[in-house]
Amino acid sequence: MDRCWLQGTLGDALHAISCAAGYNLRWLLRAIARLGIEPVFLRLARAALSRACAIRRFTARSRAAIGRLLAGTMAAPTLASGVVLCR
Repeated sequence: MDRCWLQGTLGDALHAISCAAGYNLRWLLRAIARLGIEPVFLRLARAALSRACAIRRFTARSRAAIGRLLAGTMAAPTLASGVVLCR
């Protein structure tokens, strides 16, 4: 561990946790390289990132649609039968 530049006991605790997390990540990456499973790991990481981005885009669009609905600039969503879901 290098010198801790964070202030106080909370800074010391955060520094220790971040050092431990860095050590564990380096250990995990070395194990992945040693076992030769980079393609599998990269495929899983790419899938997880694309899902996270899709969720973020969906929630941003949903928030924007809810804002327009509440502002009265968008019609209320309806079912195929014509039943209004919300007013």
